[in-house]
Amino acid sequence: MTDIDTKVRLAAFKWLEEQCQIYGDTLPRKVLEQGFIFQSERIHLIGPQGIFIPKGLTIPLSINTSPKSPYADQETPDGYLLYKYRGENPLHRENEGLRQAMIQRKPLIYLLGVTPGKYIAKWPVFINEADSIGLTFKVDIGKSDQNKMAESSFPYGVGTLSGEDARRQYLMVQTRFRLHQQRFRENVLVAYGRRCAMCQL
Repeated sequence: MTDIDTKVRLAAFKWLEEQCQIYGDTLPRKVLEQGFIFQSERIHLIGPQGIFIPKGLTIPLSINTSPKSPYADQETPDGYLLYKYRGENPLHRENEGLRQAMIQRKPLIYLLGVTPGKYIAKWPVFINEADSIGLTFKVDIGKSDQNKMAESSFPYGVGTLSGEDARRQYLMVQTRFRLHQQRFRENVLVAYGRRCAMCQL
């Protein structure tokens, strides 16, 4: 039997796919704040804090880096995100929630703010390590989504890729989802008012 936590995550991933079909690569914050209805309850995907636990869950559903974040979150060349703890207390409820997400291999959503009010959504992402001294979580955002789903105990029902197919899938996902490239694209579009620099259309 699938638990509520799993059902909410699956519903959130499906909803995000639908929103990306409507809005493209960047999603308005208002849409993420509004969220979706699940079993007569509204599930929000983002809140005022970076680590977000929706009502009814005990483990975070999403983490986000706002365009003007006070935290020094950074992406590494090998496809990981170093995501800062909330505050300096490793036992804070939200930090403990992410530690539980790591232990239980719960998939999360990463929302990267590229401009005020616009976010790129990346899912599923997984917490790989928790550094309570450096106050940093190591988040896997760069591996093949299909491989990550297969590695997790989360019930996606996705087969394991192997050999050259896995390598191709990894390279394809690396090419498509490098977050800094999507951020650069959005910043260029905003700078030019979403018009062609040559013809102004």
